[in-house]
Amino acid sequence: MLGNVIALSRIRPFAWSMFWKVWRWTMLAYAIIAGMLVYIFVYDRIPTGQLTLLVLTLAVFAVNIPTMLAFAVARFQPPDHALAGAAEAAS
Repeated sequence: MLGNVIALSRIRPFAWSMFWKVWRWTMLAYAIIAGMLVYIFVYDRIPTGQLTLLVLTLAVFAVNIPTMLAFAVARFQPPDHALAGAAEAAS
């Protein structure tokens, strides 16, 4: 996960506004899904060691997938500076 963050931070001409928009909404959805799964695990009285492993796995799931999805969407959008230049040219 740290590798993903470092690789993404090095991209300069990138549609960061679109990335963050997609990331926020998918993060919300995946946080809800992960929260429901944690509730089910606690409700079923999973032993502590297994519960810890499952919660950590869900944390990676809930952060990594929205990051990859947001990157996949934003990489095909025009970079933010291109949008600013197009807005200036139109006015």
